[in-house]
Amino acid sequence: MTIAAVVLVLVLLVGAGVGVVRRTLAVVTVTGVSMEPTYHRGDRLLVRRAGVGALRVGQVIVVAAGRPVGPPALDNPLWMVKRLVALPGDPVPRSDTFRVHASADDVTPPDCLVVAADNPAGVDSRQLGYFAGRNVLGVVVRHLG
Repeated sequence: MTIAAVVLVLVLLVGAGVGVVRRTLAVVTVTGVSMEPTYHRGDRLLVRRAGVGALRVGQVIVVAAGRPVGPPALDNPLWMVKRLVALPGDPVPRSDTFRVHASADDVTPPDCLVVAADNPAGVDSRQLGYFAGRNVLGVVVRHLG
């Protein structure tokens, strides 16, 4: 094998590796205060891309607000960092501090999530209702500072 062929193979392998990482991981910057004291404005978070089937209640996720418009893209200006409190089929949370507009015996609908801000003054499912499961970017795996 010539040096040019070896270099070409190495470039292709590095490119493929970068592609795999970009499809698996993302870095998101916190822009609001709704997750304080856990995360603060300006914090950078490493996010592992994941669908609804890989999520667990209690995880901090990154999800787009509003109606789904296609697959999540990193340039979406509406990314929100929230704590997952109910998955599809789970009972809708009921407490004095957390109420979603739903009847008493409701369960979370298919492809919907209930999310909460860690800061009680934050915006979450209490104000916006259910979030679409297809709008999930992924799960926060590390605080990068």
